[in-house]
Amino acid sequence: MNTKKDIIVLGSLLHDIGKFMERAKISYPHEQFDNAEEQVTAFTAKQYVPVPPIQWIIDQAERLAAGIPECKESEIGGKEESLYPIVETVALEQEGSRTVRHRLGANPLSLEKGVIFPHLKEGEDASLADRYRFLWDGFEKEFGRLPRKNISVFTETLVYLLEKYTWCIPGPITDMPDVSLFDHSKTTAAIAACLYDYHECHGTLNEEAVRELKEKKYLLVCGDISGIQTFIYNITNKGAAKGLKGRSFLIQLFSEAAGNYILRTSDYPVTNMLYSGGGRFYLLLANRYEHELENIRTAINTNLLKDYNGEVYLALGWCKLRGEDFGRENFPEKWRAAAGSTNEDKRRKFAGLEYARIFGPLGTGGNAATCQICKKEDKLTTRLRDGVKLCENCKTAEDLGQKLSRAEYLVEVYRESKRLKGGFDTPIPHIRYYLLDKPDEAVKIDAERVVVYRLNHTGFLPENMGANAFG
Repeated sequence: MNTKKDIIVLGSLLHDIGKFMERAKISYPHEQFDNAEEQVTAFTAKQYVPVPPIQWIIDQAERLAAGIPECKESEIGGKEESLYPIVETVALEQEGSRTVRHRLGANPLSLEKGVIFPHLKEGEDASLADRYRFLWDGFEKEFGRLPRKNISVFTETLVYLLEKYTWCIPGPITDMPDVSLFDHSKTTAAIAACLYDYHECHGTLNEEAVRELKEKKYLLVCGDISGIQTFIYNITNKGAAKGLKGRSFLIQLFSEAAGNYILRTSDYPVTNMLYSGGGRFYLLLANRYEHELENIRTAINTNLLKDYNGEVYLALGWCKLRGEDFGRENFPEKWRAAAGSTNEDKRRKFAGLEYARIFGPLGTGGNAATCQICKKEDKLTTRLRDGVKLCENCKTAEDLGQKLSRAEYLVEVYRESKRLKGGFDTPIPHIRYYLLDKPDEAVKIDAERVVVYRLNHTGFLPENMGANAFG
């Protein structure tokens, strides 16, 4: 990624780390951060980005992330309370405001029920400082294990570490503590990356231009995988049990991979993935990538048409944003506008492709054998245990379903130089995945980018992992 943009993102992620320390009643710098700062400083030398533009961009991005674009910095405060569960604040118009009786506990993120579900507030506030100190100690310890040979790798890993330890800490919002410090910092980083990208591209990297709110500097991009139900359930009972789990997982991977592919081709970090789930994603980019987005949509849907005969389609839409649109009154409308643009694209499936590709004959016809799972023509493999003949896509889905039950790590690979056995491709250009039992198996993979995710566990930084473990 662009090193200058990396610096902006890193500074944005850590711009409010002092609020974490304050709530933990820590008033002195720790050795881990002194060491880390020395190593990161090499990336932030003045020849990359002068200090003033960094500060202007981060200050402006924080205002926009807080939903109060024209506020003064001193007005972005915070409350010494536990984080509100946002669902409990939702009320119908006729109900008026609701009393929030539950809170999210101050614990490192985990999959345990007692951690991810809120509980009654009574008696917790008195121990908040102790709980925040516990969180800080865990964060500080794992911060020392972040890989530092490459600023992009350091920054992306830091995003997930911040999520683990600040997901439950209220961010600097003035009225209601229902947005976490993690979400606030991540959104600040996303906006800051766009601000830098937009103004650097237009040669307007000055304070007046950065603080201007009327110009359409941003693109809110919405992607949606269409045809999910057909893809998952349009199979015979010969493959239902083995293939359903794998097919559901594939759909989610298609969505994640498509969003990540757009970010990488536009040179953006993971912070700019605002949301991903259920086959849909939202991204924030600078307003300069519309042509690239159209080309990406065509490339991905060409592959989907070839691989899945038109059953699955990536609908992609977007709307332009001004700085003032991040205000709380305007942003919901823009979110709906991006989704509406995507729904419009969904009604014109494959419109950008050649006529013959869409309406031409599929398969070879005649007496060609068909897959006994999905009934499509393809190169078939015979399942040894029962003799069922299945196509490559159905075989991939079954293999995934089986591997998911025992795999510990998911590895996303971008532009792999030499393919290893056991991986599986996606219709998204250059993106391939592996399911592995141990993280060190990923070292064998030679690619432009390798991202290792731990499944079903938030302890993603092994104890024996040094700061130079990955480049």
